[in-house]
Amino acid sequence: VAEMVSRYYLVAELQELRAGMKQRVEKAISVQRSKIQDFQKRLEESDGADEWRQKGEVLSMSMHAIKQGATEVTVPDWSNLDEETQEPAQLKVSLDPSKSAQENVEL
Repeated sequence: VAEMVSRYYLVAELQELRAGMKQRVEKAISVQRSKIQDFQKRLEESDGADEWRQKGEVLSMSMHAIKQGATEVTVPDWSNLDEETQEPAQLKVSLDPSKSAQENVEL
């Protein structure tokens, strides 16, 4: 009988330990999933960063071409020259019409 009682408590203790470990593992998984989602979001946001940087650089060289209230402007992209003519490609950039030329460059 004593052995059965001892076994019962041992099983109960093991079940309690198992439940505690399961809870800790589930919490760790949840934290890691949250981190993965955050990294994925940041990666998606950074995908367009190079394009925005390029547009900002091109706009800064052509601020004189930006008229107040314009919704877009087409400007020469001197970093992208045609191989035959050596003429710059034309880059169309959307603008915020409520912003100044400088503010649009900084966007």
